[in-house]
Amino acid sequence: MQDDLHWVQELVCSELFLPRCQNNFKDMKKLVDFLREARLEKNYKQDYVAEKLGVTGSTISRWESGETELTLQQVSDYAQVLNIKIKDLFAFLANEGNKAPIAEVHLMVFTNESYEAIMRAISELGTDVSITSKVNI
Repeated sequence: MQDDLHWVQELVCSELFLPRCQNNFKDMKKLVDFLREARLEKNYKQDYVAEKLGVTGSTISRWESGETELTLQQVSDYAQVLNIKIKDLFAFLANEGNKAPIAEVHLMVFTNESYEAIMRAISELGTDVSITSKVNI
């Protein structure tokens, strides 16, 4: 859980996810909808999830209807009841058109010539690539 929350904190710091922020209402709604669908797929009743979380069934209903917003901890706890890893939950958001990368690639290149060849190949693809660092040899 601690590692997952640290991972989420990194998303927050990089402004890829802003929990409990009005600007991010759409993302929170997507998370809640994802949790609701997962609950229904498992045939779990709201009362069952509520019991596991130590809340009432009406609280789950208010969360799922958007009447009450969940905290990040509540999202994590809800996901845990459904056996969903928090990373998988946020990966779902990333694949729904948000500005989170779908892959991160680390390369170890040992010559400047190889580095330049790789960068040329990437630029020829016309892809959106962000280079965060290059260690000079």
